[in-house]
Amino acid sequence: MEYFFPDMRMITIGMLACAAIFSVCVSADDRGLIQNGRVTNMTLKDSDWRQAAKWIEGAGVGNDLSDGVTLEAGDFRIKARLRMLKQSGNATSFFLGLNHFGFEGARDTMFLSGPFFGGVKLLGPAEQVVPRGEWIDFEMVCKAGVIRFLMNNKEQARAMHAGPFERIGFRPWRATMQVQQFSVRSKLVKITPLLSRVYTIPTLHLSAQKYRQVIVDREKGQYLGHPTTVLLGDGKTMLIVYPKGHGKGGIVYKRITDGG
Repeated sequence: MEYFFPDMRMITIGMLACAAIFSVCVSADDRGLIQNGRVTNMTLKDSDWRQAAKWIEGAGVGNDLSDGVTLEAGDFRIKARLRMLKQSGNATSFFLGLNHFGFEGARDTMFLSGPFFGGVKLLGPAEQVVPRGEWIDFEMVCKAGVIRFLMNNKEQARAMHAGPFERIGFRPWRATMQVQQFSVRSKLVKITPLLSRVYTIPTLHLSAQKYRQVIVDREKGQYLGHPTTVLLGDGKTMLIVYPKGHGKGGIVYKRITDGG
């Protein structure tokens, strides 16, 4: 299974420039981020991941396990040993920028999502590849521009791209993820802010602020996908589209004239 997607080099360069950051190259040797269940070359201080007895553990939306590095263009190999609790339909994934290899989605299938894959691509039933509650070996190998995704040494998908990838890591989402090993062999670039760490960009946690939320639609027994909106030039007309399903299904289109 192959997916072809556009070169993201100029997009990545633009994002780095807008963020006002500079990069420091790191050796292309193996970098063990987590070894034998212990953090070795990364930090957990900016996340809710914690050190357990024999693994690193994290759960919840917005709680990514990432070390703030960019994979430079070229060959690379990423290896990890992990397991997931509360696995069914949890949307856990390994991410490369805005792109995800999903271990299990809402339909209990593995999935690919993001601009590299042209949206969401459903793979096979997750339980056949990711047994419930068992440790699995995940590997992603890029050689000569071909990226292969492997689970327990069996290829699950492949795509054509050679990087760079601005940010990589694991996303537990609705599950609890436990990681024993996590290593990267590649030329890495550490992203370091030019601004002082005293400076912070304000953030909003909208999930608990009901007064900021608007219910677009609700249909009993039907999953409705993420809405995409655009406000037209008159400042009042808003267009909105969303799928009747998880990344697939009929498209609902609505138009309002009160600015949302």
